[in-house]
Amino acid sequence: MGGWKPSSDDIVAAAKALDEDVCLKRAELGDALHACAAKVGTATVALSNDDLKGPSGCELDIYTVEEKGRRWVVFATSSRDQSTFSGGTNVVEVTSGAKPYFKAVMGEEGGPCSDGKLPEKRKPSGWDTVSENAKDFFCSGPK
Repeated sequence: MGGWKPSSDDIVAAAKALDEDVCLKRAELGDALHACAAKVGTATVALSNDDLKGPSGCELDIYTVEEKGRRWVVFATSSRDQSTFSGGTNVVEVTSGAKPYFKAVMGEEGGPCSDGKLPEKRKPSGWDTVSENAKDFFCSGPK
């Protein structure tokens, strides 16, 4: 969303700001991102380690948002453990150095991606100035 076309280095820098691994260990994620971006010509990619043959797996979709001079990288995960599925979104703002913006877990109540009103203390910085389209994109990805 927006016109920003980040390099794979931009995405890897954003991934380093995450407070946890997303599908792959951060060291592996960097190598996988660089290889995939080189192959497909864009750093906004989907990575998966789930072949549906093993007991578990994970898919990571990477999107970017640019709005009003601000830039974010969205790491959307979908994980499978046997027949249990989970997922979530980690958003990293990269406008003024990579820093975590917010994290939302599938089904979380009172979080940035829930249907209810977001408690003031849980609002990410500048949340009220972010458009509804960008908020929806953070939580749901492209449609």
